Amino acid sequence: MPGCVAAAAALLGALAGCAGAPENDSVIVRNDSIDDYIKVAELEEIDAIRKRGELHHTVVTENYIILRDRRNTYLAVFRQKCWQLEETRVTPDVRYDKNVVRARFDSYRGCRIGAIFGLSEGQATEILGLGAEPGR
Repeated sequence: MPGCVAAAAALLGALAGCAGAPENDSVIVRNDSIDDYIKVAELEEIDAIRKRGELHHTVVTENYIILRDRRNTYLAVFRQKCWQLEETRVTPDVRYDKNVVRARFDSYRGCRIGAIFGLSEGQATEILGLGAEPGR
């Protein structure tokens, strides 16, 4: 009897691992696609955003977000995966100036920003569509 329970637990663990694999693969593909897009489109890296009004974000993956203020659109790249983006409890930002967001020094939702790139609205739409499944 204990052997059957152990075998059933191992089988469930294997099935759970297989169920999570395609999602992880799609995230890796999206991250790679965005990395390639940054290089091919030769996006201009900027050191700081002088924000005008509130910043709003759109999550692309746990490594990338699109930031918007009243006038401009930016792609922010986190140094590490940012798990706090989807949480309801907001982690405070680290900022040294209330109207400026700096790459390498400041954070967004508690996650350190590694790089910031300027985007047009068309480029933001393309990035959101990269790696997405057809029909979504």
